[in-house]
Amino acid sequence: MNKIFILILLTTNALTGCGAGGDRLRKERTADVTKTMTTAINEVPSYFDTLLNTQYDFASALIASDKNCPPEVPVILPLPNLTTQKQKGLCPSAGIRNKLKEDFVGKNKNEIDEILFRSNYYRADIIVAKYEDFEPYLEIVKATGKYIEILAKSAVISNDLTSFQLEDLKQIAETAKKSKETIEKFEKEKKASDADLNAFKELYDFFQKLYKNQKDVEKLKDIIEKQGPGVEQQLEKIAKNINDWDKSYLEPLISNTDLVQRINYDNIKNDLDYNARRAFVKARLIVQTQKSEVKGIGSKTAELLRKEIEAHKHLSRLVLNDEMTEQDRDKAMEYGLSILGDGIVKSAKALAELIALAIKAMAIL
Repeated sequence: MNKIFILILLTTNALTGCGAGGDRLRKERTADVTKTMTTAINEVPSYFDTLLNTQYDFASALIASDKNCPPEVPVILPLPNLTTQKQKGLCPSAGIRNKLKEDFVGKNKNEIDEILFRSNYYRADIIVAKYEDFEPYLEIVKATGKYIEILAKSAVISNDLTSFQLEDLKQIAETAKKSKETIEKFEKEKKASDADLNAFKELYDFFQKLYKNQKDVEKLKDIIEKQGPGVEQQLEKIAKNINDWDKSYLEPLISNTDLVQRINYDNIKNDLDYNARRAFVKARLIVQTQKSEVKGIGSKTAELLRKEIEAHKHLSRLVLNDEMTEQDRDKAMEYGLSILGDGIVKSAKALAELIALAIKAMAIL
């Protein structure tokens, strides 16, 4: 069983003391849980980076498997349902490609796709995204996780916002600013909507105000009280956008891997020895058995952000409530720590495991 869950189970009903001893124990437990939480969250972007970089290994292996394939993407491939091929190999010959390119002159994308279809070919987008397309969203997930960490530490004792350390808030604000600037660029390139841009602007404004007012406890509480609900709404908008990654990026990525691995294997299997064929078949089986599971990466990432929103709702109420008894605060913190541990940590680790499956699914010779 994961250490964090053992910790929570052992201490859920055992550490509800009052006074200095109770405060110390709450602080220690909160520090342990939040450290595990931020570590789990911070690991997620590296998994995404590995997954998306694996596209290039996959594409280079595909292109290199047939000397007729030019070193470029998209790759022109035979239609998947084509039962007989007049050509030998994966890609059309140079002569066929040159003839197709002549037909492409002056045609738009849809017209080019129609020409290819009539010729029993299609363009395979085997590189569907770059890490940079995901980065601002993942960085906001990280920044929000760090904010939740210091908010949890502040909520341990009523009216204590000293955990809002200057360097922490500076780092969060800088991350929010960088993400906002990237989304501004995306919006100009039609890769992000006005709603996305407004969400990132509001998050940057919120984190920047916290940073600038770090020494003023009452001002911090005022900012959290007035802007906190709006920030939660903007984070929900970002979560909805992230949820769409499955259809726009990740499902095509896995489906293309499945399809192209099959086509590739059919064309090179006679040139492989037994061990190489076995390794290739294993990679295919991984895709076939796991592709339905890994298509949920976007929704799992959105779920992680929604767990952060849930934690913010609960912890901000604790920070703003000056009238709770020690016993009530103990109970409230128990619930808060369960959101961080059973909620955020579990969600982040499940997401990392899912992406690791996707990386395996893209294995190819």
